[in-house]
This record gives sequence, structure tokens and C-alpha cells, in this order.
Amino acid sequence: TTLLKIINESPLLNIKIITINELKKKLIFEYNEKTIYYVMKEENLSYNNAIEYIESLYYLTDELKNSKLIRLNNLKNKLEENNLLIHDKYFSSLLTNKKVYVLGFDHLLKLDFYLIDQLKKVTTVNIIEEKPRSFEHIVLQFKNINDEIEYVANEIIKKINFGINLNDIYIANFNTEYDSTIKRVFDFYNIPINFQNNSSLYDTSTGLKVLNNLDNYESVLKEIKDSDLYNNILDIFNKYYWIDNYFEIKDLLTEEFKKKKITTAKYQKAINLIDLKNHPIKDQEHIFLIGFTEEFIPTIYKDDDLISDLEKNELLEPTEELNRIERETWLKIIKRIRNLTITYSNQGLKGILHPSPLIAEMKVEK
Repeated sequence: TTLLKIINESPLLNIKIITINELKKKLIFEYNEKTIYYVMKEENLSYNNAIEYIESLYYLTDELKNSKLIRLNNLKNKLEENNLLIHDKYFSSLLTNKKVYVLGFDHLLKLDFYLIDQLKKVTTVNIIEEKPRSFEHIVLQFKNINDEIEYVANEIIKKINFGINLNDIYIANFNTEYDSTIKRVFDFYNIPINFQNNSSLYDTSTGLKVLNNLDNYESVLKEIKDSDLYNNILDIFNKYYWIDNYFEIKDLLTEEFKKKKITTAKYQKAINLIDLKNHPIKDQEHIFLIGFTEEFIPTIYKDDDLISDLEKNELLEPTEELNRIERETWLKIIKRIRNLTITYSNQGLKGILHPSPLIAEMKVEK
């Protein structure tokens, strides 16, 4: 938020904003569809497992302490030999004499600090930490989801009547178990809400028809009257121009179709859904953090990654540390928000729910 204010006040400043994930790709390597296809074939893996293998390569160092890291390093060498890892040779030199600021993070991981150390070799880096705040909040407990959402709807109406801008009201970390209840209750109260669009190309009859007719996909494309749908599908096929037989990459195309979301019209003035981890909150904004249960908040990490705790090196946090970071991050976020309503239910649509362990730090009101 601070950076955006500076940019708006000084539009001539030469500022480039990149995410930590983009920085990782610039400094280490980037990969594409060819890389994924190669790993699927070479290691006999599914699409998602191939992605997991490639992502694990970012954590390799010169010190290979166990067979898992050695195996991953061998895979990385094969990818390098086949020119399947993309390196930006000029990125570091472009940063010379530039100022770099790292901001907007509640917690930096070991790999993040490694990336920052690489930046420090060519330029100065300033890490700007968010000033701690200590707003206290009560957690409201309800008998069931219906009562919880009825309360939220009434509170939203009160805020609107009090003059709060509808676009300054958000529902945070929404989970799909609340979907039908929110739609029904908000519709009854005439509260407009923009739901996240989870429909993808794969969910359409056209998308499935294309995937089931890969030997004749061009004919199917010609039948499509919706220009957006047509262009989205064509863009995906154009990415795989290097393949002669599309049947060989049906798994890849299926995943591409699942990732490509269908755009839908949204209300200009409405309640919007946000993820508090990725949305800086302004003091005039009002947040409803619903479903504050252990099933959803915080995320509980388990020792089930490709690289286990026993195999992890100095760039990877053990599971226990990840869970500690997750807990601390959520507490920082909650204490930072001025206008926050936290709610949870004892009974969900699928059975009994349990409150988030974070309520041990807060007061609960039934």
C-alpha cells in the first residue's frame, strides 16, 4: 500500500514490482510446458507430480546430503543438458546500481533469504518490515452455518446503512462449504456479492468435446461460436506447437483446461472475497473472517512433501517450523486489521466443526 502511494504521487519514478516467485524464476530458472512434458516422460509421473519435482529443484545446493537430493540433482542436470530450464542471463546485471526494496511479507522463508543474498551480490537491498499493530478481536461462536451467515448479513446491512461503502466490505478466506448458504441468505437480503469463479474450460461441454476429439480438434473448434471460448482453447493448443500427436499430451491439455478459468460478469458495487495473506488491508475496509475453524485456519503442514524433513537441506524449513510460521503469520494479520469480525460455527453442512487453535489467543463470545 505504501509503495503504491509513492508510485501514484510520483508517476515518473522508474519502478518495477515483481513477486518473490518471479524473483525466484529470474535468479534461478524458469520452466515451461516442454519441461513438464519431459519430466512426466522421464520420471513416469503425473502432471501434478512432475510440477512437484520441478519445484523441488529450486532448493538444491552444492551440498547433496542424501539420495533424494542426488536424484533431484541428476534430474536437474538432464534438464540443463536438454535446454529445458530457462535462465535470464541479464537480470542480475540489470540490477546493478538499482535500489531494491523487499516489502509486504509477514515472514520470509529460507529460500527468500537465499534470493535476497543473491541480490546483495550486485546491489543494495532494503527489507522493509510491516509495523506491528495490536488490535484485539472477539471470536463469535454460532450454533450452525446458517446462524453465522444470518448474523454476517445483518451486520453488513448495518454497515451499509451507517454509510460504509459496499466495496470496502469483504469476506475473507471463504471456503466452498459456505457457498450455498451465503448465496441463499445474501439473495434474501439483496446483498450483491462477487463469488470467485471456479468454472474452467474443463467444466464446459465444449472443453470436454475438444479433449475427447483430439484427432479432430480443429473441426470442433470451428463449431465454437463463443469467441472468448474459442480463443482460450486455441491459445492453449498454440503453446504445444512442438507436439505432433496431441494424444501424447492429453494429460497436460486436461490440466491446462482445468487451470483456465471462464470469465464471468461481476457487480461493480458488491461484497468481494479476499485472501488475507495476499490482500493488504486499509483502515477504512471492513473484513468478515468467517469459518474460523481448525479445518481451514491455519493451514496444518504435514511431513508429506517430496523432500521429507529428514532429507531437507538448509533452504527448507522442517514441518514443525512451517506450522509455527503459519500460526505467527495469522496472528500478525488478525492483529493488524482495525475493522475485523471473526466468526465460526459448531456445525457445518457435513458435520461437526472445531474452532481454530488460534482462538486460544482471543476471547470467544457465543
